[in-house]
Amino acid sequence: MLRVKDIGRTMAEQIIVDEYIAIKIKWPTSEYLHESKVYWSTGNLDTSMLEIGIGIVSGEIRSITAVLPEDIVFLVDERKKVEDIVSGIPIVDISMCKNGRTIDDIGLFQVQCGEKRVNLFMSHNEVTSIIESGRVSFGLDKDKNICNILVSDLTEEESYQVRDTLEYALGKLSESE
Repeated sequence: MLRVKDIGRTMAEQIIVDEYIAIKIKWPTSEYLHESKVYWSTGNLDTSMLEIGIGIVSGEIRSITAVLPEDIVFLVDERKKVEDIVSGIPIVDISMCKNGRTIDDIGLFQVQCGEKRVNLFMSHNEVTSIIESGRVSFGLDKDKNICNILVSDLTEEESYQVRDTLEYALGKLSESE
């Protein structure tokens, strides 16, 4: 799991949805425009993967790409009220990266789709605090590990495209089994 060690300043995100990738989020900044990234991945890394790009110098999360989850639920449970909410971008610990470019962490990757939001789960641990940056919220457990990433306030078009891409990908995956 990704452990948050600090919080950077809030930046405007760019949310991209298309027919190939369910959802991609980028935080382009001029300050670290040419900063190399370390890529942390979870899921089973064969048929499902969530990839998070992290600045190799800053430790700030730079991108999130949901390729294909293991499981999709099209109803979103109400979020538990969490009072500890701060603004910014998580700065994570990348010391576990031994080869300099990738961290493969086989584990949970599930998605809950709602009418105007998508919740990406990497853990079922209880969320005790939240870091918000625009339309993206990072749920942290008591040990400051990122448990989930909530993308909210999706437009009608974004919501439709995310659902359509996930349904299509899951249909293709089940046909090949």
